[in-house]
Amino acid sequence: MQERPSSCTVADLLADSDLGLGLATPAADLTRPVRWVQTTELVDPTQYLRPDELVCTVGTSLLDNQAVHDFVEAVAGRAAALCFGLGDVHEHLPKGLAEACRRVGLPLLTLPYGVAFLALADVVEKLRGQASEAESLGRLVDLVQSGMARPESMHDTLAAHGLDPNRLVVATWPSGSAALLSSQLEGGAVAETGGQTVTISASLSPVLTVARSTQLRCGYADTVALADLGSALSMAALALAAAPTRGDPCGPDDVASFTLLLQSIPREKLRPFMIRVIEPLVAAGGHASPTYLDTLRAFLEHDLSVGRTEKAQFLHTNTVRHRLALIKQLTGRDPFVTEDILALAVAVRVHDNERRQ
Repeated sequence: MQERPSSCTVADLLADSDLGLGLATPAADLTRPVRWVQTTELVDPTQYLRPDELVCTVGTSLLDNQAVHDFVEAVAGRAAALCFGLGDVHEHLPKGLAEACRRVGLPLLTLPYGVAFLALADVVEKLRGQASEAESLGRLVDLVQSGMARPESMHDTLAAHGLDPNRLVVATWPSGSAALLSSQLEGGAVAETGGQTVTISASLSPVLTVARSTQLRCGYADTVALADLGSALSMAALALAAAPTRGDPCGPDDVASFTLLLQSIPREKLRPFMIRVIEPLVAAGGHASPTYLDTLRAFLEHDLSVGRTEKAQFLHTNTVRHRLALIKQLTGRDPFVTEDILALAVAVRVHDNERRQ
């Protein structure tokens, strides 16, 4: 099981509109965890810093280029990010500070005048509490999804969130989204599992609203009772994998397709089957144009119509029928028998997908 983040991230703090934080280093890694807030005016506060702290300063000691350089070098190895409070000592960032942070990959945030560093600490504490709750619930969700715990074990937790155990909407989101979703999704439970973030809510409407407002990828399942939570988790995970764009939620109707069914089957299981069916067609086709594989693909794409296939391939009807007979002989699969048609369709689709990758 993957290790889960134990706190909020720099991005989570930037997303809090009440703080009004700015970002002076757009290319910096904003996924860094922030475990606590440390305020300092020392040029070298190294001995007082713990790993992954948000270091805050108003720059009392940052009065020249050398001091700026020494300060950034001192905090870069331990700090999650640097937050500079504007207005108390400096109206603008000290010269060279943003460049020094960019050089060492340290996120540099700006806090507007009038907002106290204590407000930052309050937000970090709130997000840490939400993260801890999401991780705890995530462990339980993992157990339910793996079949090691019964869904009923989540009854009291979901009831504490005001959720009706007979009407639950499960949605999945990219891993690490718990803090953002906790602040956006009212009346829902948020869980950070080993590979994704899971929300459980009373209805679908707020899920769709949050997905579109945050532009997060999202997959969701039909409304279920608590006893069916495991199947809903699996459906939502499949829907998330199929979600094509940010902010465009994917649900059960979207995953009920032949293409997505194939995507859910491991490649190592499909490939040997595909080779056994396709290789004889490729070998027999040689340099013919169209090849036997081309004719089979056209036959499948035109709903098993010989007439439409001959027009698409510029072949005579008898030639198409002869080729289909040879395809049966080469593969052992009859293009006019339902079960064999399915096998041929799977083999062609897997082959084409591999060529596109």
